[in-house]
Amino acid sequence: MKVPKYHVHRLNEHTYQFFSTGPRGMFELRIIFSRESGESGDELYNLAFGLWSLDVQDIDDSIELRNGDADRILSTVAKTALDFLERHPGAFVFAQGSTPSRTRKYQMGICKYLVEVPKHIKISGLRAEPTSCHTSNWTDFEVGVNYRAFILYSNLRYI
Repeated sequence: MKVPKYHVHRLNEHTYQFFSTGPRGMFELRIIFSRESGESGDELYNLAFGLWSLDVQDIDDSIELRNGDADRILSTVAKTALDFLERHPGAFVFAQGSTPSRTRKYQMGICKYLVEVPKHIKISGLRAEPTSCHTSNWTDFEVGVNYRAFILYSNLRYI
């Protein structure tokens, strides 16, 4: 089942814009991929999205729009992340909700549409509960396991 997506404008290499439309009005949202410094030298980007604030010229990821289009917004963000990985095949995209409940909502979206994720895209999750059998709690994404954060990457980088 394909969820409709909003039309996205790429403002620059790392910033994307779209508009939520619904019963509460039209709202500008932005998706920002911020390069993070890492010890290994990998291209690690933090994915952040939220309501664009003209006053502070930044996103506010704490506001809940309640505009009746949450699935469409998440589908748009997911598609944009996949497009970003196509443009940056060596990148790792880190995603985590601003609250545990938002992270859980993102996880439910991943589970619901996992079959639509291209086969060359891999998703790892940071387990919510520590496990004794793993030195790292980052594991391949599995349905039915709770996670605190996610990393998406293309396995085409290894071919």
